[in-house]
Order: sequence, then structure tokens, then C-alpha cells
Amino acid sequence: MKPNTLLLAAMLMASVAGNAQTSVKVSGQIKGISDSCLVSLDDVEGYEMKRIASTRFTGDRFEFEAPVKSTPRLVNLSIFVKSGKRWSKNSEFQLLTDGSPITLNIDSDLLKHEMPYLQKQGFANKPDGRLTIEAGRLQRQMDEYLDCIRAATITADSASYAEAKVWFDNMGNEEVVKEYTQRTAAAKAVQEAKRNGFIATHPDYAVTAALVSLYAYKPFSYSLDIFDRQYASLANNADTLHVNFIKRNLDYFRSHANGAPYTDFTAEDKTGKPVTLSSLMSPGKMMLIDFWASWCGPCRAAIPKVKAMAKEHSEKLQVVSCSVDENKDKWLKAEREEAMPWMQLFLPMSKIEKASVAYSITSIPRLVLIDTDGRVLCITHSPDVIRQYLK
Repeated sequence: MKPNTLLLAAMLMASVAGNAQTSVKVSGQIKGISDSCLVSLDDVEGYEMKRIASTRFTGDRFEFEAPVKSTPRLVNLSIFVKSGKRWSKNSEFQLLTDGSPITLNIDSDLLKHEMPYLQKQGFANKPDGRLTIEAGRLQRQMDEYLDCIRAATITADSASYAEAKVWFDNMGNEEVVKEYTQRTAAAKAVQEAKRNGFIATHPDYAVTAALVSLYAYKPFSYSLDIFDRQYASLANNADTLHVNFIKRNLDYFRSHANGAPYTDFTAEDKTGKPVTLSSLMSPGKMMLIDFWASWCGPCRAAIPKVKAMAKEHSEKLQVVSCSVDENKDKWLKAEREEAMPWMQLFLPMSKIEKASVAYSITSIPRLVLIDTDGRVLCITHSPDVIRQYLK
């Protein structure tokens, strides 16, 4: 299913922006570079990164005005180099702008050096002078945060790239990729712990409020307990823009955290009879909901793994499959072919809005695991991730 975040975004009570808009002057120089470069300023807050403004270099310099929404705001300053007819991103600098002018000066030797973006930003404002970034007083907080997570983020990104390479090199062979997937998960857990540690020790920083807001945009990527602690710690934070945004959407963010109570919804069984999810819940058992469709190759490829889990953990796990097909006949045909020995429900895309918003169904397969207390444990596309919670 093609990702669609418009419905989820519409559920939020206004984005992180007030009525004001600030025109930010962005300028810089790359000594020793030609004019075959492009620079852009991008808004990274919300569900998707959005281009604010960009310009081509004139000689080794650039300058432009960028209309930034209410500040403080998380933005990226990126440099692209042209190779033939294509532009490729060379460098990316993460900033927290307060509306002050943004200036970047970087030596071309450092620009050409092959290294992760975040590692390159680690050279900022060091005595050797190869890279200087000025973006206002709040950037010092951002730099402190980036210093804190740099090593963990580079390790996590490297693990993720290695996993992707092995996946492509081995035609998606899951047995070969499994070890790399576990390494990536472990590295990302360390990265998350670093981020949460920074937030916990800097509750008054503006960048902390911005980070809590930013990661709340990623449904079911955070735990309810951690989110509640982080929000409570912002009580005296001066960044009222982000704090008030979180406050306005507190119910939404709390309901889209791991550990939140499950949301009931109604679908149809094979006879067309309405069935609620709550009526299927069995005391003492976890519930796995598999949102799928007859036309979805990855969905059907996942079914054998779901069958294996259902059989292996039958004493503590029940499964419900929920088809989002629009064509009921095609669903019933596929259901017969797959021979899934558990409850089958029909919830076409035209009627899926409540479940889609509740469980952030932006693509399928979408597997939702609910614990014995009726709380969402995990939402993922991978049966292997679900299996980790059943051990």
C-alpha cells in the first residue's frame, strides 16, 4: 500500500507553527569550489521534510532568504553537488534556528571528504577553522545534542546501510539478513537511549522541546511511559511554541505510543455480519491483528510466518486477519488460498479510517500486537519483530 500520511497529519491540531513567519537570511562560502553546487534549507518538523528555499552557488558563495515558520524550528542546511545531469547530496547540517542569520563556511577539502553527514558537522567551529556554522544562540544547544548522539547515530546508520546491502546482495534472504537486522536494532536502541538521556538531563533546553515534538510525530516509535516523563519535564521549558503544540495534541500523541490502550473498531466477517475487535479478545491472551490485502505480495509472503507463530504460541496468542481489499470476492478467494485457521475480517479502504488513524496504517502488511492488558505492545510490518515479543 502506498504510504499516506495526510489523514494522520489532519488529526493533529495545527502544525508546530504560529501565525508569524520569519525571513531568515542564509549565506556562506566554500573556498576552492566552483559554482556547480546547490544549497537548500529544509523544514524537518512534521511527518515529512519539506523544502523551504534553495539557490545555486555564484562562484564559491551563496545567499538567499528563507521564509521559516514560527521559530524556534528544526531545519537542515544541505549542499548538493552536480555530477553529470544529477544532483547528489554531499553534506547536511542540522540546525535549530531562532530566526537569526545562518552562515556556513567550509573548506572544499572537508566538503569533498567522504564521511557521514553528522561526523562532518562535528568539525563545526573547531580551532582549525575548516567549518564554521552560525545560526543563533540556540544552535549551541543543538550542537551539544549532536555531540551527545554522534557516535551512536553513525554506528546505527552504518548498521542500517550494511543490513540493506546484505539484503540486496542476497535477494532478501531473511536467514542471511537476520544477523544484520539484529545489529541494526541493537544500534538503534543505543541511539535512542542517548537521545532520551540528553532530553532527561536538559529539560529546560529549547532543543529538548523541539525533539520531544519531533519524535511524537512518529506513531508507535516511542513508549507511553517515556513520552509522559518527557512531556512532564517540559513544565518550565521556555520553548512555548513546541510545548503548546504537544499540549494541544496530547491525547493523540499518548494514544499513538507503545503501551497505549488498544482502539476498538468494527469490521465484517465473511457473511457480512458486523464484528468488533473487542468481542474477539480472549482473557489472558495476546491479540495479533494482521492488516493485509489479496493484491499485496509482502502481505501474503508474511502469512506463513504468522501461521508458524500462531501454532507455536497458541496457548497465549490469538490472531485476527483484517483484509483492506475493496473487492470482497478477491478477498474471499485469497483467504481460501491462504487457508488461515483464525478469524477473518473485511475492512475495505473506504471504511478503514478509524482503524487507520488508530494504528497508523500507512502501508501493509501492518501487524498490531496487543498484550493481555489490552495495551499496544508493538506495531510493525515484520513478523520477525512480533516474534521477539512472544519469547
